[in-house]
Amino acid sequence: MPTTNEIVGGLLVLGGIFIVMRRKLEGKVAIVTGGGRGIGRGIVHCLAEEGADVAVVDIIGDNARKVADEIGADGYDPTAAGTVELAKRLLGK
Repeated sequence: MPTTNEIVGGLLVLGGIFIVMRRKLEGKVAIVTGGGRGIGRGIVHCLAEEGADVAVVDIIGDNARKVADEIGADGYDPTAAGTVELAKRLLGK
């Protein structure tokens, strides 16, 4: 087992502790429908942590904006938040 600071199999090893490398989705855009609560909310947080620009969409726009505020408070910049109408605009439909 490596004990020095190096990358092994896509993992960063610091002093023998494996750390998953983050930011794999930098430069990518994700639109999460149902992102205002439950599993969708969790997916929004995971995608933001991985570096994606996330648009949070929910049938209840206030829920979407609340989750966008959460990731904003964590230091990530949400792309947009709103209802299904937002998703249609983002997709050009």
